[in-house]
Amino acid sequence: MSSLLIFIFAVACIFFIAILINKIRGIKASYIDSLELSEDEPIIWQDVLADFHIVTKMGQAMFMSFSRMRRAKIIITDQRIIVGQKVFLGKKYLITHMLYFSADPKMKKDLDSRTEEALDSITAGQYSLGYLVYLVDKNQFSAEMDGKKCYLKIIPVSTKSSTNLEHCRLYSDLEFSFLN
Repeated sequence: MSSLLIFIFAVACIFFIAILINKIRGIKASYIDSLELSEDEPIIWQDVLADFHIVTKMGQAMFMSFSRMRRAKIIITDQRIIVGQKVFLGKKYLITHMLYFSADPKMKKDLDSRTEEALDSITAGQYSLGYLVYLVDKNQFSAEMDGKKCYLKIIPVSTKSSTNLEHCRLYSDLEFSFLN
């Protein structure tokens, strides 16, 4: 019984230390529902029943297949892809990934200083913004099949934030009409 109490106390300490660090550093949860897009950033495509997965360069299995749980909300604008995952026992979508379009990593157009800093860090903004930030090239998108499931393969531009990232997979039941 005492070992169970020690375990519960340790988990509670980790939880409260994480809250304290987030308060000190000013990190807040960002939700898609409260995200305000500018008027010059129209939504090209969106799906509420999508899935988004990261495939790493190192440490991956020989054959991979991802389940379709339909828990992600994807918004694609003319400047970026915003990925949000549904929170546990909630209705909101927490932003987990922000993929900015750029053909050249030196051409970081209109990015604020925190986003530029996230692209130049190995943690990709996880500990400063609360979500991962990558640069992607629109010309590197391709629709591919994983068994009977269609997905959009997104290859990132090489930056410090994408050091161990091979590609991203965006699964959807909708047609990827923005590829044309």
